[in-house]
Amino acid sequence: MGLKDYLEKHKISMAAAAKALGLSYELIRRYCNGMSIPRRETLLKICTWSGGKVRPSDFYEEPKER
Repeated sequence: MGLKDYLEKHKISMAAAAKALGLSYELIRRYCNGMSIPRRETLLKICTWSGGKVRPSDFYEEPKER
């Protein structure tokens, strides 16, 4: 489950997630919109915070078929 989907499902705002994770709102926004991929430490923090619902692999898109 992507971070954006997790936040929507649990009705958590990006600002609340940023505060809980100790990150900036801008970083959370970029992660949710697929503009950035978190660093390893942040990936692990997000995974732990979400109870394993958001996994590091969720931040990487699968190759599109032709």
